[in-house]
Amino acid sequence: MRTSTHELYEDLETNFRVRRELYTEQVAFYLQDLIVPEARERTLLEIKEVLDAPNLAVTASLIGKRIGFLGAIFTYAYLKYGIAYTMDSSKIACMKSDNHENWLPTYYFGNAPVMKEEGGQNAEWIATNVYGKLLVPVIDSLSTVKGLSKKVLLENCYIYMAWIFEKHQLDMAIFYELLDHPAENFGTGVSHPMRFFHELQTTRATCCLYYQLHTKDKCCKKCPLANKTCNKIC
Repeated sequence: MRTSTHELYEDLETNFRVRRELYTEQVAFYLQDLIVPEARERTLLEIKEVLDAPNLAVTASLIGKRIGFLGAIFTYAYLKYGIAYTMDSSKIACMKSDNHENWLPTYYFGNAPVMKEEGGQNAEWIATNVYGKLLVPVIDSLSTVKGLSKKVLLENCYIYMAWIFEKHQLDMAIFYELLDHPAENFGTGVSHPMRFFHELQTTRATCCLYYQLHTKDKCCKKCPLANKTCNKIC
């Protein structure tokens, strides 16, 4: 059932940490700051200090998770409300967070234009816009950080994409269309950004490095290291 953009904004603000007003002093970074090399290095160093992270790879992986959550929000808005946001990295911002351990920012979409989709939603829009225009440019940039692979960042995003479909009961037919969609439509070359991770089901293929933020070697519950060096956390 389609509802108004006002209901969308209320939903995103209440359930997804999306704010409608911007106070410049509260901006941690705009997405374009993760893409432009000089700005990327400055942004990573600033967030590394906030997290007290041991290195830039851990910092970039956690930022990649938060951008993956952002991709899930845009997918949710598109499938539930029929709202197609324009992916403009100069307008979309992550705000400063008081939660330093996990760094859970609020988000600001700026004046990003929205378009009401009158026809049926489809996997192509998610592949070319959420992945191709939003996630992949950030992933390509962050993967240049020493000690962090593109595969880790793609899996960080996949986990949130799978979660948003399951948790919020979105159209699973579109999820499976995404799995069958050609990899090149996502902007990831020959490597499909979702299919391989979906096949694993019960565990991650990669370690997101989260455990390095803790002195007790805590790790995510699906971490491939869970049965080796890490203690399970939520």
